[in-house]
Amino acid sequence: MLAFVRCIAGAQGFDDPVSKKVVDLGASPFYRPQQNRRVELRCYFYSRFFVKELDSGAKGADYLAIVPSQGGMEECKVPRSPGEIRVDDWGYYGDAKGNFVFFVAADGTNGGLPFGVYEARRGKKLFEDSDALSYWITGRHERGALKVIHSTSDGITIRYLRVVESECDLHLDADRCWKEVRAKYGIVATGPPRCSGYDEVHTSLVSSVAYPVEVTLPAPAKVNPVEGQVYCWPVD
Repeated sequence: MLAFVRCIAGAQGFDDPVSKKVVDLGASPFYRPQQNRRVELRCYFYSRFFVKELDSGAKGADYLAIVPSQGGMEECKVPRSPGEIRVDDWGYYGDAKGNFVFFVAADGTNGGLPFGVYEARRGKKLFEDSDALSYWITGRHERGALKVIHSTSDGITIRYLRVVESECDLHLDADRCWKEVRAKYGIVATGPPRCSGYDEVHTSLVSSVAYPVEVTLPAPAKVNPVEGQVYCWPVD
């Protein structure tokens, strides 16, 4: 697994929080006192909601929630706020755009970072998938390729490098495997992908494939492959 370096908003077309508050809740039980790691409650405030993230220093947040706006009376506090909607199954808060909230996994899988998109008013999950970790594209551990390319008052279109696991080896069996992968996922690119990470692999190993797609929400999500470079690397 590859760890993900988090980046909160201010890039890739997402919204900056109106404000952010961090409440120190004492020393983390998972670290030695001299490491000075704290338990933190982080609150990210937007015009129509805010997001709570309680993090004690273990991998993944202890608690995540979306809190709809209560007319400017919101507080960053541990007890549940009125209308608070708990969000399970994700590692951290990711970003927000309009009424859409993004959460991400605590770690990557097969070179991708799973993410989920929620509607803030009801806390309904609209979509989930896996976005390529930039390590396999740029060699650096930083945010992935996901970005907002269009938004309206009630909808967004996102573009990202979708990560899927092929059932074949794009390194040793490139021609046959590429034909199968293209047909299965409807990949637009005709040329074979750019593969990396196989220098120390001397046997057949299934490949992860990253290809560019767009998804429009909140309509029933449909993953639409688009033009762009395709990448591959060995699965974890």
